[in-house]
Amino acid sequence: MEPDQNASSSACMVSEFCKIHLEKCKFYCTQCHVAICALCVDEGQPHEQHHIDNYSIVYQDKVSEMNRKLDQVDSSAKCSAVYGWNLKMLEKEEAAVLKEIEALSESSKLKVTRMTSIRKERLRAKLQYPLQDGKIVTEARDMIRTSTMDEFMKSLSKLDQICTNLASSTSKHDFCLETADDIECDLVPAYSFVLFTSEGLFRTGNSECKFTLDASYDIVWNITLLKSDQLQITVSPNDPEVLKFPHNLVVIIPHPNSEEEIRQTFEVKDNISTFDVIQVSRLVLQGFQKDNNEDLEVKVGIRPVNAVVEKQLLTYRYEEEMERVD
Repeated sequence: MEPDQNASSSACMVSEFCKIHLEKCKFYCTQCHVAICALCVDEGQPHEQHHIDNYSIVYQDKVSEMNRKLDQVDSSAKCSAVYGWNLKMLEKEEAAVLKEIEALSESSKLKVTRMTSIRKERLRAKLQYPLQDGKIVTEARDMIRTSTMDEFMKSLSKLDQICTNLASSTSKHDFCLETADDIECDLVPAYSFVLFTSEGLFRTGNSECKFTLDASYDIVWNITLLKSDQLQITVSPNDPEVLKFPHNLVVIIPHPNSEEEIRQTFEVKDNISTFDVIQVSRLVLQGFQKDNNEDLEVKVGIRPVNAVVEKQLLTYRYEEEMERVD
């Protein structure tokens, strides 16, 4: 912004007089920042050899300088308005993305619920069978236990019918467990599984058993079971770079009694790929070995920890394939 000429002329006309020499102050000492007259710079005077400039020129320069600074303030104020708009826009887009994430989360929850609800209903129904039949069994046993010979024989037909019905009901309820290993959704990928019998693992002198697991995106995991005091598992992909993408590893060791099954989950990432599963002595004492007491059945599954990591892994594998083709 240019200084106002009228204001400039008016300011020069009313310039002050020197208090020492009573002359009009037509100059300005930029070193002392005061208005001076022509005699103030003579030899022996207060402003001898100081940097001197024309009073009106200094005035105009200073007016221009102040206006430039004020212009910067105005510009900053305009920027503040833009910043305010930018903040609102950012908050709006953030809310939109969070809403989409919430919708995806709800959709994923619904998918999992649909996948498991029928299975859970079947299991709840099966849980009712022993409760209903158990009451009748108790009543029948009490009747048998407390009846005299004559009472028993008189009730024989009724008791026989009750026991026959119970036995028939039991045969209809086939023992069948529901799987929990295939649960997945848009946010959590499914496991890739392999069921393997480590033949001779408990044979004297044997300490390891190796097998492979074919996972998604042409990744092959080399798996080693190591036997010492602990049963350990080591996993390594055919491409070491895959370890940069965190994976979940699940190790399942079945037992004749399903409730005794061992299920351990670990996170494979960076250079962490060896894990303690269980003490070997517990496997022996609790009967996890196969019929010949030398083999062990193990089910191993692996998957990226979530859909985001899975997408990153897929991108990496795609780019790697493109480089190989080129």
